[in-house]
Amino acid sequence: DADGRAFMNGEPDPWGMTVNPWYSTDSSLNPTGQAFELPSRSFSKADPIEVPDTTAEPFGSGAINLVTWRPYVSDFDTAAYKVLRGDPMALGSWNAGAIPPNFTKTPGAFQGTQRVMAVTTATAASKYACINASLMNPSGNFVAPNALSMSAAEASMTASTVNKQVRGFDFKSDSAKAAETAYPLTMPIYAAVNPTLLDPSLRSSYGAFIKYAASQGQIAGSDLGQLPPGYAPLGQGFIQQALQTASLVSVGATEPTANPTPGPSQLPTDGGITDGGTPQPTGNPVQLSLGPLTPNDPQLTPLAATVPFSFSAGVLASFIYPRIGRRKRNKKVSQG
Repeated sequence: DADGRAFMNGEPDPWGMTVNPWYSTDSSLNPTGQAFELPSRSFSKADPIEVPDTTAEPFGSGAINLVTWRPYVSDFDTAAYKVLRGDPMALGSWNAGAIPPNFTKTPGAFQGTQRVMAVTTATAASKYACINASLMNPSGNFVAPNALSMSAAEASMTASTVNKQVRGFDFKSDSAKAAETAYPLTMPIYAAVNPTLLDPSLRSSYGAFIKYAASQGQIAGSDLGQLPPGYAPLGQGFIQQALQTASLVSVGATEPTANPTPGPSQLPTDGGITDGGTPQPTGNPVQLSLGPLTPNDPQLTPLAATVPFSFSAGVLASFIYPRIGRRKRNKKVSQG
């Protein structure tokens, strides 16, 4: 995203806003003297802002930094829940009369005034009725996460250079750049099992579980054993890989040549719903081929039986806003 890169590099947006210099990718603007590195695998709070303790001893409030003022949530699910409640998790005023003295908590916003954003998953966003932001994909289109857009991303995934059994959405690949309807943060969820270290009864149970996950478990719904909202069903290539892995596990592999390597499968070009009720993406058909083991893969390890499960908007769901109509109103308003 050229506009995003320019903004992170210190250029103002169309409304004149500039990036916090502590997050600038321009080392000459960043107070640290080093560029903020992107992409990042963490949710960095790089700004060292600190409010010193100004209260009298012995019950001082202590200094407040960015983390204590707006602390992290424990997981993606909690993040979506806080968005639903309009709760910024920000500190309120210092209450010296409390026993012990402590900071109050900023109350959640009322309906119509909520403006909390968070990074979460598509499943959590669906669970708490949050609105997903659309993100720009490599083709230049802004796309929201749903079953169709995640299936479109699946069709354009390429094999990992580390393990050919594992596929992902590579922003730099030609297939990703051509996928106009793909949601860019789509990722498949994988499991790995070692078929040589399990006793026959466990192999049978694990094999049955994988078969179910690749068949009945791909039916969307809210009942037990169904695919919850926020996930997209697996494409035929991934289903074939999972079923071959299930057979490998059930039998108990002794040779790595039994590694599941399903052939290519094509997605329909007309979109809509297939006979099985699975939504499919529109656009040009893309081959879903899964290659053999790479030479460096260890033999008879969990990676020899890698199983793809359903797609999630995992770290993928975007910034979200709450649906105003479904928020429970707070009955209690704390005073600062």
